[in-house]
Amino acid sequence: MTRRILDGRKFSKRLTGTPVAGDTDDLVARYSLHQQRRGLAESTVKSRRQKLLLLAEDVHPASLLDIDRETIETFLDGRELGPRARYRYISDFAGFYRAMMEDGRTDRDPTMYIRRPRQRIALPRPIADDDLDRALAQAPPTIAAALTLAAYEGLRSREIAHLQRDDILDTNAPPMLHVVEGKGGRDRVLPLHPEVMPALRRADLPRSGRVLRRPRGGGFSGTSMSKLVNDYLHDLGIDATLHQVRHWFGTKTYQATRDLRLVQALMGHSSPTSTAVYAQYAIEGAEVAVGGLCARRQ
Repeated sequence: MTRRILDGRKFSKRLTGTPVAGDTDDLVARYSLHQQRRGLAESTVKSRRQKLLLLAEDVHPASLLDIDRETIETFLDGRELGPRARYRYISDFAGFYRAMMEDGRTDRDPTMYIRRPRQRIALPRPIADDDLDRALAQAPPTIAAALTLAAYEGLRSREIAHLQRDDILDTNAPPMLHVVEGKGGRDRVLPLHPEVMPALRRADLPRSGRVLRRPRGGGFSGTSMSKLVNDYLHDLGIDATLHQVRHWFGTKTYQATRDLRLVQALMGHSSPTSTAVYAQYAIEGAEVAVGGLCARRQ
């Protein structure tokens, strides 16, 4: 991995053919290596790399290390980004400049005083119980296995696609499932739900390697796994996605436990803030409290 980035520079194909400053390859390579050493997923590294190359092309012939806050904001304004996407761009650029400061390449971060857009609370949208039941009942084996892993283990599409046979500890007491290098490079261990092994066996569970494979062999990527299941759900007329099946897991586990820290660990969230949104669905007490309000004298 390191040799490919630092020596091959294979990642640095131009996105639009526009020239960039001479030091761009080296800067982006070093930042990519910095992220990989943190254990970030390759898809995350690739996304951040592409954003940097877009910025480098836009500011040519200036170096990424020589531009100021206004230049970055002008770049962002020109891309007509929504608040969430703009926030992500600023965060990714800030990560790049922090890495370059740690590396001694610069002593300033031009993103430091860029105002980040307010973020609306993104409530989870779990798939409806009836829709999940119908989808599981009619799904072919591979899709049924993916739905089961999302619904009963809370796995993301990438985690489902990369799950290895050795990660399923079905002979343990109790049986467990090991998620290796989930989002942010974090591992977690989950209780193995009773529905999981039967679903995986129906999908021809192998003795080793990737648990789920394409019909002609080879593994899925997170994107291809997500598309496979999403297309299936939409063909059934179900307005939901594989990620919303994971939302179902989060809402149900919180409703069952009322334990935010436990659900955070099960979901693999880095911050309890990400998990807190699932508490919005445990509103039985809130319904009673709000429903009992009355301003009129009895």
